[in-house]
Amino acid sequence: EGNTESIDQLANHLGIPPSSWFWHALVLSAVKRAAEKNDVQFRNLVPRLIDLVHGKPGFRDEALEIILSRYCECKPAPLNERLRDYVCQANVWKNPKLHMAGIATAWSRVSEKVWKMVLGWVNEGNLRDFFAILASRNKADEGRLEFWSRYLDQISSSWTRLVFSADTMALKRTNAGVRDLIAREEGAYAELTGKRDVDAFMMQLGSYVVIEFSKKPNACYVYKADELH
Repeated sequence: EGNTESIDQLANHLGIPPSSWFWHALVLSAVKRAAEKNDVQFRNLVPRLIDLVHGKPGFRDEALEIILSRYCECKPAPLNERLRDYVCQANVWKNPKLHMAGIATAWSRVSEKVWKMVLGWVNEGNLRDFFAILASRNKADEGRLEFWSRYLDQISSSWTRLVFSADTMALKRTNAGVRDLIAREEGAYAELTGKRDVDAFMMQLGSYVVIEFSKKPNACYVYKADELH
């Protein structure tokens, strides 16, 4: 409930220091208790649980395993940007895309279903950010996002990659949106050489690889995945 008065008094009387294992164990216990709530109650508690885990990270991985697994069981389990952005930080569990490369090993703590849930959140966010942040700079056709939104279910569960131009990489120094996007894709993005002002979004849909560019006339190209080298 967010009421810490009684526990703070207890810690003061017993002389429990802020660095004690006690606080980390308390947070893990709170996470376990929250996971016993019904779906609506648990989803409402997620922001507070993230704050608790961030403040006392001693059992962070165990806590995140419980939070993510329980969230995946919720009906529905909609995109949770706060949870996605926290767990995907480079100093937490990293981008779930990196798990396939054997880099982000913390994702092994959860089931494939949970991993795919967060991977879907990341892919969907990348698609929307590509058009909202990158393609919009070049006045791209707004209908392109609407078109690809029809295939979000397939895109969310597929392989995707953002490819940043030299201009975009330079823009991160002054544009917070671009800086945050690049940070979220740390270790998973590529850089496009040749044209300084063109970004790309790559995705695999079934047996095809689709490449959307941020600037016309280089709009969209489709290739058979088994013919690419």
